[in-house]
Amino acid sequence: MNDLKDVPVLDNHSHFFKTRPYDAPLWSSLTLSLNDMPEQQVKNTLLYHDMIANLSSLFDMPAQEEIVLAERRRRMDSDYPGYIRELFTDVNLRWMLIDIGLAKSSVDFTEFESICPASVSYVYRSETLIDDLWKRQIPIDAAIDLLHKTIADVYSSLHFVAIKSIIGYRTGLRIEPHKKVTGEKSYRDILFKETAGICRELNVPFHVHAAFGESNLDLRENNPLHLKDFLDSSDAEGLKLVLIHGGYPYTFEAGYLAAMYPGIYVDISEFIPFASMGMRRGVEDILSMCPTNKILYGSDGFDVPETHWLGGRSAKETLSVIIMSLVERGKITSKYGQLMYHDILYRNSLTLHNIR
Repeated sequence: MNDLKDVPVLDNHSHFFKTRPYDAPLWSSLTLSLNDMPEQQVKNTLLYHDMIANLSSLFDMPAQEEIVLAERRRRMDSDYPGYIRELFTDVNLRWMLIDIGLAKSSVDFTEFESICPASVSYVYRSETLIDDLWKRQIPIDAAIDLLHKTIADVYSSLHFVAIKSIIGYRTGLRIEPHKKVTGEKSYRDILFKETAGICRELNVPFHVHAAFGESNLDLRENNPLHLKDFLDSSDAEGLKLVLIHGGYPYTFEAGYLAAMYPGIYVDISEFIPFASMGMRRGVEDILSMCPTNKILYGSDGFDVPETHWLGGRSAKETLSVIIMSLVERGKITSKYGQLMYHDILYRNSLTLHNIR
């Protein structure tokens, strides 16, 4: 249980990083706020200091901000692909599932695959289409037809491994049994249920954002327990649904749902690594009830490859502390601890998404 560095990693939920060296300072990619956050506020977060400390460890140099950032710049400018390989090799990051719907991180797919050391699979975001349908006020019957046609076309060309919904960002997770459109919420709820049906038809998991996020999200409406009526309905029968970001801070609730419903899985991205002091608590909350073969590691890394890398490092450290404690207390055997580590970091997601 001591040498876990070489265990492979599959990043179950992430976004594109830049494919060429860039000038934006590192701190600017370490905030989830869409507001213009002052530099000194971001630099006074534990996440920023954790990033500097981990980079100093990777570079084998003192954890002095200016020196570390200068070395990072030197490596990026001299051999950017080599620097990315160094990051990915350090955590043994072998597979990535990329949500292609984050517009600010969009890059050329071919260029990204050429520079990314990991094997890449894609996740289609349904709001890429649904936002446009609502904006153009397309009647619901026509919208349903367009949803089916568009996803079928994308699947035939991209062969994505999952579909993602961020309805939590739009109208919340209280999916209601609407029979007709009375406004934006009913419109989106109907299309959410249609998307779930498409996932069943294609036999791909449905990734649903159910947690904290950027500053334009109402956290009060993103408790995964709000999905219960939907989960108890016929619309969820046979569906494999992944609670993206583990419901954080409602992590116990997410783990509870996974313990109650065979088709519910829990992804632990974003709060690892962005909720620095909450990473261990979040994983422990989920483990309180969730079967360990239903937990999926992810980073929610975006823009810069260091976010994907720090997620991997943080996950290995957090899981190691938790699992070692369970072994030492006699709660699980060392053999089962090893199984947990491998399952959470890559095997569960490989199996769920049928990645070979």
